Amino acid sequence: MTSKPTVFGEEILKYFQLEPFFNLVVGSHLDGSRSAKSEIILDVLQYFSTYPREQFIMIGDRKYDMVGARDNQIDAIGVTYGYGSLNELENENPTYIVDCVNDLINYL
Repeated sequence: MTSKPTVFGEEILKYFQLEPFFNLVVGSHLDGSRSAKSEIILDVLQYFSTYPREQFIMIGDRKYDMVGARDNQIDAIGVTYGYGSLNELENENPTYIVDCVNDLINYL
């Protein structure tokens, strides 16, 4: 999921040949609607509604990712190797914070 328009997210995955690793791409609409991370996460949760929410976790580098997870009652992992700062992430109280991709395996 991305806050970028869905069509741009799809193009990015295609460019980097990552499409096979994704079942679904959800982002904002080109008209500016569904732009809040909370709305995007909710759409993903509704699409996969047969799975319990405990099986979902938001991995993100910005406070908006953490807020979106909290608004939808799912866990969140803040990653410090993205655009946000450690302070920004800590202020949103994610479930976990990791410093590198390899650390994610401890929580997934």
